[in-house]
Amino acid sequence: PAQTSPSAPLPAVAGYDKPCPVEDFLQSVIESYEYSATELSSMYSNLNTIVQGTDKGIVTVHSVQHETDWFDNPVETSGQYAGAVIANTSQELMILTPQAAVKVADAIKVTFSNGTEADGYVKQQDSLTGMAIVGVAVEGLDETTLNVVDCLVLGNAFAVKQGDMVAAIGSPIGIVHSCDYGFISYIRRNVPVTDGVTRVFYSDVRGNSDSGTFLMNINGELVGWMTADFSSEQTDNATIFMGISDYKGTLEKMTNGMPIPYMGIVGQMVTEQAGMNGTPSG
Repeated sequence: PAQTSPSAPLPAVAGYDKPCPVEDFLQSVIESYEYSATELSSMYSNLNTIVQGTDKGIVTVHSVQHETDWFDNPVETSGQYAGAVIANTSQELMILTPQAAVKVADAIKVTFSNGTEADGYVKQQDSLTGMAIVGVAVEGLDETTLNVVDCLVLGNAFAVKQGDMVAAIGSPIGIVHSCDYGFISYIRRNVPVTDGVTRVFYSDVRGNSDSGTFLMNINGELVGWMTADFSSEQTDNATIFMGISDYKGTLEKMTNGMPIPYMGIVGQMVTEQAGMNGTPSG
């Protein structure tokens, strides 16, 4: 592109008596521009496309319980939870879902986005993260269903920044396959948890931790899941997510059916006040 001469005159803007700096000119144009409904819809269209694509990786996990009524008649009850397909080993589909979906289940059924239902089984669960991995055998699924299912890509939660636009998928309003859009309002780093630290996201999107809500970035990558932990009176209006990058090792073990061992140590930063009492700082 042609270079502008340092001596070239600055642009004049209506309302200014003399030429103004380029920054002022651009700011004036931005402030005076009015966005139409069509332009706003266009801005969201790409995000809509991403969410619709990731919905192929969302399934409904039915937690089936066999009970008896007052007259000793068998009764079957089922709770519905959202699950995210995160891996396909060619023999099994691995589904991330809230631990509540499997904790007291006598049987597990999984319904895919095309309506196909299959038997599921627990690969592993972890009470500290509140999540579980459910497996579905590939050999029991028809070719049509396998072509419909897409595995969600695990993204980089460390790259998520305050102000980023995000999508909540799974069951953010309590209905599986619902979604919502919002922004990252705040990020807490190095939050002490058992045997380590984690990154916690606060967002204005709606969410339901009981039935399962997953956080997606604008690239369609899974970067977190909703938790009921880390809340306070100041964050009553926020939806809280655990960043997935801190738990990729945990998820790998769980998909292999391995239990997660913990020593049970929870650390904390030493405050200046505590340091004055003789506690080493750090």
